[in-house]
Amino acid sequence: MEKDQIIKKVSENRQQIINSMLKTLSIKSISPSSGGTGESNRAEYLEKLLISFDLKTQRYEYKDKTGCVRPNIISTLGFEKNKKRIWLVAHMDTVAPGEIKLWNRDPFEPYVLDGKIYARGSSDNGQDLIASIYTIKILSELTKTPKYGLGIALVADEEMGSEYGIQKLINDKLFNKDDLVIVPDAGDEKGLWIEVAEKGMLWLRFTIMGKQIHASVPNEGVNAYLHAMEFLMTLREDLQKKFNAQNKLFAPNYSTFEITKHEANVESINIIPGTEISYMDCRVLPEYKIADVLSFIKKNAESFCMRNKGVKINVEVVNKEEAAPPTDSNSEIVKLMSSAVESSLGAKPKIIGIGGGTCAAFFRKAKIDAVAWSIDNQMAHQINEYCYVESILKDAEVFLSLFL
Repeated sequence: MEKDQIIKKVSENRQQIINSMLKTLSIKSISPSSGGTGESNRAEYLEKLLISFDLKTQRYEYKDKTGCVRPNIISTLGFEKNKKRIWLVAHMDTVAPGEIKLWNRDPFEPYVLDGKIYARGSSDNGQDLIASIYTIKILSELTKTPKYGLGIALVADEEMGSEYGIQKLINDKLFNKDDLVIVPDAGDEKGLWIEVAEKGMLWLRFTIMGKQIHASVPNEGVNAYLHAMEFLMTLREDLQKKFNAQNKLFAPNYSTFEITKHEANVESINIIPGTEISYMDCRVLPEYKIADVLSFIKKNAESFCMRNKGVKINVEVVNKEEAAPPTDSNSEIVKLMSSAVESSLGAKPKIIGIGGGTCAAFFRKAKIDAVAWSIDNQMAHQINEYCYVESILKDAEVFLSLFL
Protein backbone atom coordinates (compact mmCIF):
# COMPACT_ATOMS: atom_id res chain seq x y z
CA MET A 1 0.00 0.00 0.00
CA GLU A 2 1.34 3.44 -0.94
CA LYS A 3 2.03 6.16 1.61
CA ASP A 4 -0.91 8.32 0.46
CA GLN A 5 -3.29 5.35 0.80
CA ILE A 6 -2.17 4.78 4.41
CA ILE A 7 -2.67 8.47 5.17
CA LYS A 8 -6.16 8.29 3.65
CA LYS A 9 -7.14 5.25 5.74
CA VAL A 10 -5.95 6.90 8.96
CA SER A 11 -7.60 10.19 8.06
CA GLU A 12 -10.94 8.41 7.58
CA ASN A 13 -10.74 7.40 11.26
CA ARG A 14 -9.76 10.87 12.51
CA GLN A 15 -12.95 11.81 14.39
CA GLN A 16 -13.35 8.32 15.80
CA ILE A 17 -9.75 8.46 17.01
CA ILE A 18 -10.38 11.79 18.75
CA ASN A 19 -13.57 10.51 20.38
CA SER A 20 -11.83 7.34 21.61
CA MET A 21 -8.95 9.39 22.99
CA LEU A 22 -11.27 11.76 24.89
CA LYS A 23 -13.21 8.87 26.41
CA THR A 24 -10.01 7.04 27.41
CA LEU A 25 -8.53 10.08 29.12
CA SER A 26 -11.73 10.77 31.06
CA ILE A 27 -11.30 7.46 32.89
CA LYS A 28 -8.83 7.73 35.77
CA SER A 29 -6.09 5.12 35.69
CA ILE A 30 -3.69 5.86 38.57
CA SER A 31 -1.75 3.23 40.51
CA PRO A 32 -3.02 2.33 44.02
CA SER A 33 0.46 3.18 45.34
CA SER A 34 -0.13 6.74 44.10
CA GLY A 35 -3.61 7.01 45.62
CA GLY A 36 -5.57 5.68 42.65
CA THR A 37 -7.71 2.61 41.98
CA GLY A 38 -5.71 1.09 39.11
CA GLU A 39 -6.41 0.56 35.43
CA SER A 40 -9.53 -1.67 35.52
CA ASN A 41 -12.09 0.90 34.38
CA ARG A 42 -9.91 2.14 31.54
CA ALA A 43 -9.04 -1.43 30.53
CA GLU A 44 -12.72 -2.35 30.38
CA TYR A 45 -13.44 0.53 28.00
CA LEU A 46 -10.43 -0.20 25.76
CA GLU A 47 -11.24 -3.90 25.59
CA LYS A 48 -14.82 -3.13 24.57
CA LEU A 49 -13.48 -0.74 21.94
CA LEU A 50 -11.31 -3.48 20.44
CA ILE A 51 -14.21 -5.95 20.50
CA SER A 52 -16.41 -3.39 18.72
CA PHE A 53 -13.87 -3.54 15.86
CA ASP A 54 -14.39 -7.34 15.66
CA LEU A 55 -10.97 -7.94 17.18
CA LYS A 56 -10.29 -10.75 19.62
CA THR A 57 -8.85 -9.89 23.02
CA GLN A 58 -7.24 -11.64 25.95
CA ARG A 59 -7.03 -10.30 29.48
CA TYR A 60 -4.13 -11.03 31.82
CA GLU A 61 -4.84 -9.95 35.38
CA TYR A 62 -2.52 -9.83 38.40
CA LYS A 63 -3.27 -8.82 41.98
CA ASP A 64 -0.89 -6.29 43.49
CA LYS A 65 0.16 -6.02 47.14
CA THR A 66 -2.94 -3.96 47.97
CA GLY A 67 -5.25 -6.62 46.52
CA CYS A 68 -6.08 -4.46 43.52
CA VAL A 69 -6.46 -6.31 40.20
CA ARG A 70 -4.11 -4.94 37.54
CA PRO A 71 -5.38 -5.84 34.03
CA ASN A 72 -3.40 -6.15 30.80
CA ILE A 73 -5.24 -6.33 27.46
CA ILE A 74 -3.83 -8.23 24.47
CA SER A 75 -5.11 -8.25 20.89
CA THR A 76 -3.42 -9.99 17.96
CA LEU A 77 -3.82 -10.20 14.21
CA GLY A 78 -2.23 -12.74 11.86
CA PHE A 79 -0.43 -14.78 14.53
CA GLU A 80 -2.11 -18.00 13.45
CA LYS A 81 -0.30 -17.88 10.09
CA ASN A 82 3.06 -18.24 11.85
CA LYS A 83 4.35 -14.98 10.49
CA LYS A 84 7.10 -13.12 12.25
CA ARG A 85 5.44 -10.89 14.85
CA ILE A 86 5.72 -7.22 15.70
CA TRP A 87 4.31 -6.00 19.01
CA LEU A 88 3.17 -2.50 19.96
CA VAL A 89 3.32 -2.07 23.74
CA ALA A 90 1.58 0.95 25.34
CA HIS A 91 0.65 1.48 28.98
CA MET A 92 -2.77 2.31 30.41
CA ASP A 93 -1.72 3.82 33.75
CA THR A 94 -0.91 7.48 34.37
CA VAL A 95 0.81 9.44 37.09
CA ALA A 96 -1.29 11.53 39.47
CA PRO A 97 -2.15 15.05 38.28
CA GLY A 98 -0.23 16.89 41.00
CA GLU A 99 -1.63 20.24 42.13
CA ILE A 100 -5.07 20.50 40.52
CA LYS A 101 -5.17 24.28 40.97
CA LEU A 102 -2.24 24.65 38.55
CA TRP A 103 -4.20 23.07 35.68
CA ASN A 104 -6.25 25.30 33.39
CA ARG A 105 -9.10 22.77 33.61
CA ASP A 106 -9.87 19.50 35.37
CA PRO A 107 -7.10 17.10 34.25
CA PHE A 108 -9.65 14.29 33.87
CA GLU A 109 -12.06 16.26 31.71
CA PRO A 110 -10.16 16.10 28.41
CA TYR A 111 -10.74 18.68 25.71
CA VAL A 112 -9.45 19.64 22.26
CA LEU A 113 -7.99 23.10 21.70
CA ASP A 114 -5.89 24.33 18.76
CA GLY A 115 -5.23 20.81 17.53
CA LYS A 116 -4.12 19.58 20.97
CA ILE A 117 -5.82 17.16 23.35
CA TYR A 118 -5.36 18.23 26.97
CA ALA A 119 -5.63 15.85 29.94
CA ARG A 120 -3.48 13.89 32.35
CA GLY A 121 -2.06 10.97 30.38
CA SER A 122 -2.66 12.48 26.94
CA SER A 123 1.03 12.39 26.01
CA ASP A 124 2.01 9.60 28.38
CA ASN A 125 0.71 7.19 27.09
CA GLY A 126 -2.80 7.92 25.76
CA GLN A 127 -1.52 9.09 22.38
CA ASP A 128 -0.09 5.67 21.60
CA LEU A 129 -2.72 3.59 23.34
CA ILE A 130 -5.07 4.98 20.72
CA ALA A 131 -2.54 4.92 17.85
CA SER A 132 -1.87 1.24 18.58
CA ILE A 133 -5.57 0.34 18.75
CA TYR A 134 -6.35 2.08 15.45
CA THR A 135 -3.31 0.52 13.80
CA ILE A 136 -4.66 -2.97 14.46
CA LYS A 137 -8.21 -1.84 13.57
CA ILE A 138 -7.18 -0.45 10.17
CA LEU A 139 -4.91 -3.41 9.46
CA SER A 140 -7.78 -5.82 10.17
CA GLU A 141 -10.00 -4.04 7.63
CA LEU A 142 -7.57 -4.29 4.73
CA THR A 143 -7.64 -7.07 2.16
CA LYS A 144 -3.89 -6.95 1.59
CA THR A 145 -1.97 -9.57 3.60
CA PRO A 146 0.35 -7.86 6.13
CA LYS A 147 4.08 -8.64 6.09
CA TYR A 148 4.07 -9.42 9.81
CA GLY A 149 1.67 -10.55 12.49
CA LEU A 150 0.68 -7.68 14.77
CA GLY A 151 0.14 -7.83 18.50
CA ILE A 152 -0.81 -4.94 20.74
CA ALA A 153 -0.28 -5.09 24.49
CA LEU A 154 -2.07 -2.48 26.61
CA VAL A 155 -0.29 -2.89 29.91
CA ALA A 156 -0.63 -1.91 33.56
CA ASP A 157 1.72 -0.49 36.17
CA GLU A 158 4.35 1.07 33.89
CA GLU A 159 4.61 4.26 35.93
CA MET A 160 5.52 2.37 39.10
CA GLY A 161 7.92 -0.20 37.67
CA SER A 162 5.79 -2.62 35.59
CA GLU A 163 5.77 -5.35 38.25
CA TYR A 164 2.12 -6.17 37.43
CA GLY A 165 2.37 -5.32 33.76
CA ILE A 166 5.03 -6.11 31.20
CA GLN A 167 7.30 -7.95 33.65
CA LYS A 168 4.53 -10.45 34.41
CA LEU A 169 3.65 -10.88 30.74
CA ILE A 170 7.27 -11.58 29.83
CA ASN A 171 7.61 -14.05 32.71
CA ASP A 172 4.39 -15.76 31.59
CA LYS A 173 5.98 -16.39 28.16
CA LEU A 174 3.55 -14.27 26.15
CA PHE A 175 6.41 -13.19 23.88
CA ASN A 176 8.80 -15.24 21.72
CA LYS A 177 12.55 -14.67 21.49
CA ASP A 178 12.29 -13.76 17.81
CA ASP A 179 9.44 -11.27 18.32
CA LEU A 180 10.13 -7.63 17.44
CA VAL A 181 8.89 -5.00 19.88
CA ILE A 182 8.05 -1.31 19.57
CA VAL A 183 7.31 0.64 22.73
CA PRO A 184 5.75 3.96 21.65
CA ASP A 185 6.64 5.78 24.86
CA ALA A 186 9.70 7.89 24.03
CA GLY A 187 10.86 10.17 21.26
CA ASP A 188 11.11 13.75 20.08
CA GLU A 189 8.67 16.23 18.53
CA LYS A 190 9.72 15.37 14.98
CA GLY A 191 9.63 11.60 15.48
CA LEU A 192 13.28 11.24 14.50
CA TRP A 193 14.60 9.51 17.63
CA ILE A 194 14.70 5.74 17.85
CA GLU A 195 15.60 4.71 21.39
CA VAL A 196 17.71 1.56 21.76
CA ALA A 197 19.09 1.96 25.30
CA GLU A 198 18.06 3.23 28.73
CA LYS A 199 19.94 4.19 31.84
CA GLY A 200 19.71 2.22 35.05
CA MET A 201 17.17 3.53 37.56
CA LEU A 202 17.32 3.90 41.33
CA TRP A 203 14.53 5.48 43.39
CA LEU A 204 15.30 6.14 47.05
CA ARG A 205 13.39 7.20 50.15
CA PHE A 206 15.45 8.98 52.80
CA THR A 207 14.08 9.17 56.35
CA ILE A 208 16.11 11.72 58.30
CA MET A 209 15.45 11.61 62.06
CA GLY A 210 16.33 14.24 64.62
CA LYS A 211 14.47 15.58 67.66
CA GLN A 212 11.26 17.62 67.50
CA ILE A 213 11.23 20.77 69.61
CA HIS A 214 9.62 24.21 69.83
CA ALA A 215 11.11 26.53 67.21
CA SER A 216 12.03 29.10 69.88
CA VAL A 217 14.59 26.73 71.44
CA PRO A 218 16.31 25.09 68.45
CA ASN A 219 19.39 24.32 70.54
CA GLU A 220 17.37 21.73 72.50
CA GLY A 221 16.31 19.77 69.42
CA VAL A 222 17.74 18.40 66.17
CA ASN A 223 16.17 19.89 63.04
CA ALA A 224 15.59 16.95 60.73
CA TYR A 225 14.45 19.20 57.88
CA LEU A 226 17.59 21.36 58.04
CA HIS A 227 19.87 18.33 58.12
CA ALA A 228 17.92 16.71 55.29
CA MET A 229 18.47 19.70 53.02
CA GLU A 230 22.18 19.80 53.81
CA PHE A 231 22.64 16.05 53.40
CA LEU A 232 20.71 15.75 50.13
CA MET A 233 22.32 18.74 48.46
CA THR A 234 25.81 17.56 49.41
CA LEU A 235 24.99 13.99 48.40
CA ARG A 236 23.82 15.14 44.97
CA GLU A 237 27.09 17.01 44.39
CA ASP A 238 29.16 14.04 45.57
CA LEU A 239 27.27 11.65 43.28
CA GLN A 240 27.81 13.91 40.29
CA LYS A 241 31.56 14.02 40.99
CA LYS A 242 31.92 10.31 41.68
CA PHE A 243 29.82 8.96 38.79
CA ASN A 244 30.84 11.50 36.17
CA ALA A 245 31.24 9.39 33.01
CA GLN A 246 29.70 10.64 29.76
CA ASN A 247 28.12 8.56 26.99
CA LYS A 248 27.24 10.29 23.72
CA LEU A 249 24.45 7.78 22.95
CA PHE A 250 22.32 9.29 25.73
CA ALA A 251 20.55 12.61 26.19
CA PRO A 252 21.57 13.96 28.65
CA ASN A 253 24.90 12.19 28.24
CA TYR A 254 25.62 11.80 31.97
CA SER A 255 24.05 10.16 35.04
CA THR A 256 21.47 12.26 36.87
CA PHE A 257 20.69 12.38 40.61
CA GLU A 258 17.64 14.50 41.33
CA ILE A 259 15.96 15.33 44.65
CA THR A 260 12.24 15.05 43.96
CA LYS A 261 9.33 14.22 46.26
CA HIS A 262 9.09 15.60 49.80
CA GLU A 263 6.53 14.45 52.36
CA ALA A 264 4.83 16.88 54.71
CA ASN A 265 6.37 17.03 58.18
CA VAL A 266 5.03 19.22 61.00
CA GLU A 267 1.76 21.14 60.68
CA SER A 268 2.79 24.28 62.58
CA ILE A 269 5.35 26.92 61.73
CA ASN A 270 6.62 27.04 65.30
CA ILE A 271 7.67 23.39 65.49
CA ILE A 272 11.09 22.12 64.46
CA PRO A 273 10.50 18.77 62.74
CA GLY A 274 12.02 15.63 64.18
CA THR A 275 11.45 13.57 61.04
CA GLU A 276 11.86 14.43 57.38
CA ILE A 277 11.14 12.11 54.44
CA SER A 278 12.49 12.98 51.00
CA TYR A 279 13.14 11.12 47.75
CA MET A 280 15.78 10.94 45.05
CA ASP A 281 15.50 9.74 41.44
CA CYS A 282 18.80 8.44 40.01
CA ARG A 283 19.27 7.62 36.30
CA VAL A 284 22.61 5.86 35.95
CA LEU A 285 24.64 5.27 32.81
CA PRO A 286 25.37 1.61 31.90
CA GLU A 287 29.02 2.26 32.80
CA TYR A 288 28.07 1.95 36.47
CA LYS A 289 26.35 -0.70 38.58
CA ILE A 290 23.34 0.32 40.67
CA ALA A 291 24.82 -1.58 43.63
CA ASP A 292 27.92 0.66 43.57
CA VAL A 293 25.79 3.82 43.51
CA LEU A 294 23.68 2.55 46.41
CA SER A 295 26.75 1.57 48.43
CA PHE A 296 28.23 5.05 47.91
CA ILE A 297 25.00 6.69 49.08
CA LYS A 298 24.76 4.56 52.22
CA LYS A 299 28.38 5.32 53.15
CA ASN A 300 27.70 9.03 52.71
CA ALA A 301 24.68 8.74 55.00
CA GLU A 302 26.74 6.97 57.67
CA SER A 303 29.47 9.61 57.47
CA PHE A 304 26.94 12.44 57.72
CA CYS A 305 25.39 10.93 60.86
CA MET A 306 28.82 10.53 62.46
CA ARG A 307 29.53 14.23 61.84
CA ASN A 308 26.13 15.41 63.10
CA LYS A 309 25.23 14.31 66.60
CA GLY A 310 21.64 13.18 67.08
CA VAL A 311 20.93 12.60 63.37
CA LYS A 312 19.93 9.22 61.97
CA ILE A 313 19.33 8.48 58.28
CA ASN A 314 17.52 5.46 56.86
CA VAL A 315 18.00 4.78 53.15
CA GLU A 316 15.25 2.69 51.54
CA VAL A 317 15.13 1.48 47.93
CA VAL A 318 11.73 2.18 46.35
CA ASN A 319 12.65 0.85 42.92
CA LYS A 320 15.81 -0.17 41.10
CA GLU A 321 16.64 -1.43 37.64
CA GLU A 322 20.08 -2.14 36.25
CA ALA A 323 20.60 -0.76 32.77
CA ALA A 324 19.56 -3.36 30.21
CA PRO A 325 21.90 -4.30 27.35
CA PRO A 326 21.15 -1.99 24.40
CA THR A 327 19.34 -3.20 21.32
CA ASP A 328 21.85 -3.64 18.50
CA SER A 329 21.67 -0.69 16.10
CA ASN A 330 21.89 -3.18 13.23
CA SER A 331 19.05 -5.39 14.50
CA GLU A 332 16.00 -6.12 12.36
CA ILE A 333 13.63 -3.98 14.43
CA VAL A 334 15.95 -0.94 14.31
CA LYS A 335 16.29 -1.27 10.53
CA LEU A 336 12.53 -1.71 10.07
CA MET A 337 11.71 1.23 12.32
CA SER A 338 14.33 3.44 10.66
CA SER A 339 12.92 2.64 7.22
CA ALA A 340 9.33 3.27 8.36
CA VAL A 341 10.24 6.62 9.92
CA GLU A 342 12.23 7.78 6.92
CA SER A 343 9.57 6.78 4.39
CA SER A 344 6.71 8.26 6.43
CA LEU A 345 8.35 11.40 7.83
CA GLY A 346 10.89 12.15 5.12
CA ALA A 347 14.04 12.31 7.24
CA LYS A 348 16.63 9.90 8.62
CA PRO A 349 16.14 9.06 12.31
CA LYS A 350 18.82 9.18 14.99
CA ILE A 351 19.64 6.20 17.24
CA ILE A 352 19.72 7.30 20.89
CA GLY A 353 19.59 6.26 24.53
CA ILE A 354 17.45 7.94 27.20
CA GLY A 355 17.27 8.40 30.97
CA GLY A 356 13.56 7.68 31.22
CA GLY A 357 12.48 4.12 31.80
CA THR A 358 10.14 2.32 29.37
CA CYS A 359 8.87 -1.22 28.93
CA ALA A 360 11.55 -1.72 26.28
CA ALA A 361 14.18 -2.30 28.97
CA PHE A 362 12.41 -5.43 30.23
CA PHE A 363 12.36 -6.91 26.72
CA ARG A 364 16.08 -6.23 26.33
CA LYS A 365 16.79 -8.02 29.60
CA ALA A 366 14.78 -10.97 28.25
CA LYS A 367 16.93 -10.88 25.08
CA ILE A 368 14.03 -9.73 22.89
CA ASP A 369 14.91 -6.88 20.52
CA ALA A 370 12.96 -3.72 21.31
CA VAL A 371 12.98 -0.04 20.42
CA ALA A 372 11.06 2.88 21.84
CA TRP A 373 9.68 5.39 19.36
CA SER A 374 6.95 8.02 19.16
CA ILE A 375 6.32 11.54 17.95
CA ASP A 376 6.67 12.85 21.47
CA ASN A 377 6.07 16.46 22.48
CA GLN A 378 7.85 15.91 25.84
CA MET A 379 4.83 16.78 27.99
CA ALA A 380 4.81 13.64 30.15
CA HIS A 381 4.04 14.27 33.84
CA GLN A 382 3.67 18.03 33.31
CA ILE A 383 0.87 20.39 34.32
CA ASN A 384 -1.60 20.95 31.44
CA GLU A 385 -0.26 17.87 29.66
CA TYR A 386 -1.28 17.59 26.03
CA CYS A 387 -0.57 15.78 22.79
CA TYR A 388 -1.25 16.81 19.21
CA VAL A 389 -4.08 15.13 17.34
CA GLU A 390 -1.76 14.96 14.32
CA SER A 391 0.81 13.04 16.38
CA ILE A 392 -1.72 10.25 17.04
CA LEU A 393 -2.46 10.04 13.32
CA LYS A 394 1.19 10.17 12.27
CA ASP A 395 2.19 7.48 14.80
CA ALA A 396 -0.50 5.19 13.38
CA GLU A 397 0.71 5.92 9.83
CA VAL A 398 4.28 4.98 10.73
CA PHE A 399 3.13 1.78 12.44
CA LEU A 400 0.98 0.77 9.47
CA SER A 401 3.86 1.32 7.05
CA LEU A 402 5.74 -1.51 8.84
CA PHE A 403 3.11 -4.03 7.78
CA LEU A 404 2.11 -2.93 4.27
